[in-house]
Amino acid sequence: MTASAKSVCYFGFYLYVVGITLMIAPNFLLSTLQIPEWKKIAVALDFGRNDEKIIAYALAQGSNNAQYILIHIVETATAGYSGASTDDYETRKDAERLELYVHQLKEQGYKVESKLGYHRRVNEIVRLVKESDTDLLVMGAHRHKGLMDFIYGATVDDVRHKLAIPVLIVN
Repeated sequence: MTASAKSVCYFGFYLYVVGITLMIAPNFLLSTLQIPEWKKIAVALDFGRNDEKIIAYALAQGSNNAQYILIHIVETATAGYSGASTDDYETRKDAERLELYVHQLKEQGYKVESKLGYHRRVNEIVRLVKESDTDLLVMGAHRHKGLMDFIYGATVDDVRHKLAIPVLIVN
């Protein structure tokens, strides 16, 4: 028997074994499937046009008992220098906007709190998510490419590599 004939024979045997396995135990592959129930969901917001969509996807992931932590990172020069003690106009406005989101969601019956981070967006998102002991992070993607990705940073990629929890990325 030639080498190519042997390869075809081995491949045929492989398909036969896989087919028999799936016929005997068709549910075997999903027999241990467990759908998680998220208790704490972090939602990273940048106050862009997709905030409403990101929040909607986060709410869709949780049950009535889920708690949501809205996160925003202030990236002003003073935030980089002073951190949480920053009291510039943009920081105050960001805090107000975040609290407005919290208020609106609480009025709809959701359990929500907010957390501000300062300066380095990736490190702060990761820190706040870990401190909050969340089960899931929902964040948006801007879909930058090439030079724009270099300039604005690959936040989603960096964050997901530093966390051990699932990250839902909303385009």
